Amino acid sequence: MILSDRDLTPLVAEFQFETSDHQRPFNLEEQLRPCSIDLRLDRCFWVLKKRTRRPLDLRSASPGAIEIRRLFNAKWLHDGEGVSVRPGEMILGRTFEKFTIPNGYAGKLEGRSTYARLGLSVHCTGDFINPGWRGHMPLQLVNHGNFPITLTPYMRICQLLVMQVSSQSIKPYGSDPDDMYHNDEGGPSKYWLDKSLAGLRKSFGQVQVPEAMQEQFLHAFSHLGAEITDRFADFFATLKSNQITSAQEVMEWFADRDTKRITWRKRLIAACRIILLIPIGASVGAAIKPPYHWPTFVLWAVTALAAPFGIWAAVFAKDPGQPFTRRDVEDYFASEQNPPAPR
Repeated sequence: MILSDRDLTPLVAEFQFETSDHQRPFNLEEQLRPCSIDLRLDRCFWVLKKRTRRPLDLRSASPGAIEIRRLFNAKWLHDGEGVSVRPGEMILGRTFEKFTIPNGYAGKLEGRSTYARLGLSVHCTGDFINPGWRGHMPLQLVNHGNFPITLTPYMRICQLLVMQVSSQSIKPYGSDPDDMYHNDEGGPSKYWLDKSLAGLRKSFGQVQVPEAMQEQFLHAFSHLGAEITDRFADFFATLKSNQITSAQEVMEWFADRDTKRITWRKRLIAACRIILLIPIGASVGAAIKPPYHWPTFVLWAVTALAAPFGIWAAVFAKDPGQPFTRRDVEDYFASEQNPPAPR
């Protein structure tokens, strides 16, 4: 049963609507419709970095390869700015309002007819919202028309429909570590997280780990990128049962090792780039000042040997990203001990 405005009005406090701009608060009088609640477009968008024809094989790709966030650039607009959606293009946005779906209810997000008649599809898939979910609802904005469409922040872009379910959920959304979109900030898919957490669970099977500690690890790393989660799974698989004393100690141990490895890898890449530049500069300088003597030929030989390392560092070396640090561990356990007060 979809709720009407009569039923939505007394329930609206339970949705805990909030916005990042106190000058643009949620306004029930303006945003309540006969059978829905209008939601606005936020200033944050994710735009594809570049078009590619390479297929994304979800069956065999590694978690790092399908960490879709790498393919998008986050873009924050200033007031008065807009973002253009070209014909056939998809960009990702999110609702300006952050809200909760109360337990006992479910939500459904729909685009508005005004934009559909322009050829703009808003949130074309994944429009169902589970009881207990909270966050900025992500929006897939697809232009099916023949001309570019410019979108500006705070437009009433979509509408939230609310349905009453038969009873309250035993496990509302967010009560399980696999609920990857709880406290959602929008943005690209987290499809990679399923594979990463599956790899982490597999590493648990090689060592006797208390179930409560497993849940702690899964919860902590479900909010991090695929590479950190996969590195932790590889690290955990090397541990022995007697080394696993507490979740915090294991995570601190991993943080020390990960910080050291990432730091040294960055230094190696930087050193290889310097290795390329110095001999080449010296070789060019020697080449323009004949006659050539044996030191010149030695220098050229060194340059030829160093060039592959420099080219690897400059062109092919992958940025190791940010390490998992002790600060991350401290922040996680501090947030667990001091959860935010309920609104």
